[in-house]
Amino acid sequence: GVLLLDAVRDEAGQIADFQIKAANEAVGRLTGTNPAAAVGRTMGEVYPGYKKGGFFDMYVQTLNTGQLGRAEYYYE
Repeated sequence: GVLLLDAVRDEAGQIADFQIKAANEAVGRLTGTNPAAAVGRTMGEVYPGYKKGGFFDMYVQTLNTGQLGRAEYYYE
């Protein structure tokens, strides 16, 4: 699945979340969500466990360093 995200920053300029700008159909198949309905919402709204699962930290690191992150997550 592919997501296009935009950083949402707090008053101090720190990344607080990511807004979903686009999501392909594979995201829907992988997560059981409607990708079109996710556009415009934050990752925290659509995938509340993503920070706990380490994805948030990986996305922040990728944005700050330019180094791509890779993760695998299996939905049951």
